[in-house]
Amino acid sequence: MRLAQLLIRLYPREWRQRYGVEFAGLLEESGVGWSEFLDVGWNAMKVRMQTKTARIPVLLGLAGLAIGSVVAYRMPNTYQSTAVLLMPSEAGDKEISKLQGSVLSRRSLSGIIQEVGLYESERRSQPLEDVIEQMKHDIRIANSGVTSHGRGLSISFANSDPARARRTVQRLLMAFIDTNFQQKTTTLLVADPPNLPSRPLSPNRWVVCMAGLGLGLLAGLALLGARRWPFVAASGLVGATVAFAISLAIPDRYISSVVIVTGDPAASAEVVKFVLSNPDALARVLKEAGPDSKKGDLSVSKAGPGTLEVRVIAERPELARAGAGRLAGELQMESTQRQLIVHKLGNPEPSMEVVDPAHYPESPTWPNRPVIGMLGLVCGLLLAAGVRVVRRPAPAIP
Repeated sequence: MRLAQLLIRLYPREWRQRYGVEFAGLLEESGVGWSEFLDVGWNAMKVRMQTKTARIPVLLGLAGLAIGSVVAYRMPNTYQSTAVLLMPSEAGDKEISKLQGSVLSRRSLSGIIQEVGLYESERRSQPLEDVIEQMKHDIRIANSGVTSHGRGLSISFANSDPARARRTVQRLLMAFIDTNFQQKTTTLLVADPPNLPSRPLSPNRWVVCMAGLGLGLLAGLALLGARRWPFVAASGLVGATVAFAISLAIPDRYISSVVIVTGDPAASAEVVKFVLSNPDALARVLKEAGPDSKKGDLSVSKAGPGTLEVRVIAERPELARAGAGRLAGELQMESTQRQLIVHKLGNPEPSMEVVDPAHYPESPTWPNRPVIGMLGLVCGLLLAAGVRVVRRPAPAIP
């Protein structure tokens, strides 16, 4: 009986009101097996497709599929070139991080961008800092494992031009080798030269097409729901509007970061702990970061093997950069003083070295106003749906 009622509910309301009782009796007499279950479900879908309300999601889903297909085939291909550097197996994480920090510095990457001619359209419309951050996102550097020949370091770069992708990897290889020669860190050999990619890495056009189909179906269901439950839809829009208006009153927050190469991890942790708990050091940093900054806006975390990332949040970009530079300076100064005490030398080798100085943040990291607006939309929809459920009259008991 319960299964029959569930199957009947697959049909539209008008159909149930007209044929529901007779169809329920037929199901009870004949029984419901797997074949009957599938047949009823298939027939219910065909009946629903004949109604006007069911056509809206289907039509919008097909429209979304068409739009997604056009977008997918207009998206530029992205090609990835990869090379492998070989170094001795005993090469430490500190040496590798120091080399990587120098190669990925703003000075090094800006030179590669100019030489290879990367991001030409972006450079005409965006600050150089944003273009460099985009390049860092397109670069992949990872350990490729340890073999009998040594330790491998994989270097990859993705670009819409395969020739530029390979040339960029070649320049990154040369930057590693030149920096290693200057620092005399370890021995580097090119185990696998950069390849010329023949197939694009992205986009996955099938995924984009399916995403268009899914968004179209969701839009159709939302439109269908707005026609049936206008109070719920209006409440969602009101919630989104109120949430977005509140987000405009929240002040912008900017983050600036510094990357530091460290020596002994235990000693570095002690330095960080001391600086972040020293009232005098914190007062100097917060003075640079602005009057609205507090201790919770300062952070020092592990960025990778042998590296630390110093981050400072402030209400203006110049204050964030000044605060991050000051906090990095406090860490370096404390580290040098401890080295002087331990070694009793006039010029010891510092255990902390800045490889990527504080950058000027071009855009705020908080608040994320679109996300806040979407949260307001969801909260408004849920609240209105709850009110509708609570106020719905109870069914009459025969």
